[in-house]
Amino acid sequence: MKFNIWLNILWGLFFLVSCKHDPVEVPIGKEVPGIGFSIDSNLVYSDTIMQSGDSIHMRITLLPSDGSLLRHFKIERKTSSLLTKVADSIIDGTEFIVELNEQLALIETQELFTIYVKDSDDKSSERSIVVTTINSQSEGAPIINVIKDAGYAENGSVADVGSNVRIGITAKPRLAGQKLVAARVIRTFGTHSEVLIDSVMQEDSLRIDNIYTLSSIPGSEYWKFEVSSDNGESSFLYFFISIQRFMHTTRMGVLWNASGPFANAWDLKLNGDNDITVPDSVQ
Repeated sequence: MKFNIWLNILWGLFFLVSCKHDPVEVPIGKEVPGIGFSIDSNLVYSDTIMQSGDSIHMRITLLPSDGSLLRHFKIERKTSSLLTKVADSIIDGTEFIVELNEQLALIETQELFTIYVKDSDDKSSERSIVVTTINSQSEGAPIINVIKDAGYAENGSVADVGSNVRIGITAKPRLAGQKLVAARVIRTFGTHSEVLIDSVMQEDSLRIDNIYTLSSIPGSEYWKFEVSSDNGESSFLYFFISIQRFMHTTRMGVLWNASGPFANAWDLKLNGDNDITVPDSVQ
């Protein structure tokens, strides 16, 4: 029997099939459900370091404990403080293979992918893989740094919809005697991209510093900063912000001289709460 389940997710696409596939890198035990990763040059099967923005590919084999059936699995992804549920499915079978394809974060960070599985005997297992993302640059490429002073947004941070954030970078040639000759900034939200800066220059250093109003819709927004030097080398840096809708609480108060044990007392009501009476002595 063959099962095909396709799920669209924020960062990519994974699919699930119950069929035989490559051997996994570790034996799958029989006392608890087994989770194994296939070994291949194009697959990730252990902790690793990868270029930011690249795609990660995993092939994961799930087996129940001895004499049981698979019932449920999920995959969670944690990037900095942001936790995303990649998959969460009810399943039924003696073997399933999950193929996971995800785009990695656009910043230098660590990403934790955790796979959970449970069988019909209510036994469960979990395994995790840590991927460290880096922005690798050639030896002659310009140096780009994020400004981390007070008042500036942090790369990979979470912000409220429609809020203002200050983002800044500095850049300089890597080698003495070189000049910066071009700078380009692209801002992207969803499928929409906008070129904010596209300039040529002859400079020893560069600072880009702006305040941006974030989207009014929750999602992911990022800026790509690219700088070139006169030796033909270029560097890029991604700045990423997760936009969420924060909860805001407002308390309305009414102050009037209408009740209370004191002749001229003022009474305060907060959203229908009990009266707070202020005696004449404090007026």
